Amino acid sequence: MTTIDAIVLAGGKEGSIPVMGGNKAFLPVKDRPIIEHVIGALDRTGNVSSITVVGPRQELADKLSNWKTEKPLKFLEQGKNVFENMWQGALSTFAGYRPGISADELRSSPEADKAVAALTCDMPLVEPLEIDRFIATAPLDRADLVFGVTREDMLKPYEPAGGDPGIKFIYVCMRDIIFRHANIFLFRPLKLARVMDKYVPIVYNLRYQRRLKNIMAATGTAFRFACGRRKLYLFFLIQSASWCHNHGHLRLRQLLRRPTELRWSEDIASTIFQTRVAIHETIGPGLTLDVDDDDSYRAFLQMFDRWKQLQKSQLLSARQAGT
Repeated sequence: MTTIDAIVLAGGKEGSIPVMGGNKAFLPVKDRPIIEHVIGALDRTGNVSSITVVGPRQELADKLSNWKTEKPLKFLEQGKNVFENMWQGALSTFAGYRPGISADELRSSPEADKAVAALTCDMPLVEPLEIDRFIATAPLDRADLVFGVTREDMLKPYEPAGGDPGIKFIYVCMRDIIFRHANIFLFRPLKLARVMDKYVPIVYNLRYQRRLKNIMAATGTAFRFACGRRKLYLFFLIQSASWCHNHGHLRLRQLLRRPTELRWSEDIASTIFQTRVAIHETIGPGLTLDVDDDDSYRAFLQMFDRWKQLQKSQLLSARQAGT
């Protein structure tokens, strides 16, 4: 069995979203900080070899000092933003790492082609099976950056309904799939060294495209980096169909989504990131159900047990179906 190192992003500076006025990693769900749920799931996996948590190092060490793991666990002091945390966290998993080391210095390492898993700290329901299955089936043979996604129909039961609280998701809509981005991705750090500072922050900041101005900004990004009328046209269709879907304009959505396919989205992303990109589905909802704001946190507090049972049923069905 191939195992990889995992990093958990728990920073509280630029690029993070405060919840209930503070770092959501430490908010309690079922009498445990949310981050303990994530680390605990990683610790019980078979495909993860070590865990690195990037965030306020001393606070992490203090609040998790009495919590033991089977896998090696270390805390790394956060940088100024989420991208620096992701980058330094990934580099720290290399045997020759030292603070301030450059990617070029690691290119001669025996681990130069290694992949790392990155997860966020805000997924109280994540299960080891979901992480293991994602890593084991990820198409790293044809991609250096693998984004996780979860289908809309898997997430619908967790949206607000019948007076019960829930999470309102923003979906990406294409002809063959409607999905929400998951909070896990795999990447080969040294394959992305050239684009980490320039491209990743731009795409990340435009990921919540609820408004037309964000769509136009994202289109401008594609125009600058994707280079090509056909790719720009497809990118515009995907963004427009997604906006229509999330705002209830379903007839127009159907028209706009017809020419789009998932493989074209991968092609556009590969051009933007200047490396091979793949989009890979999760087996369950736990990697996508996150605490993004105060309302979603309150929903977890009220619905956790019910959602846990629903998730268990979904994972059982997925296993029986062989997915």
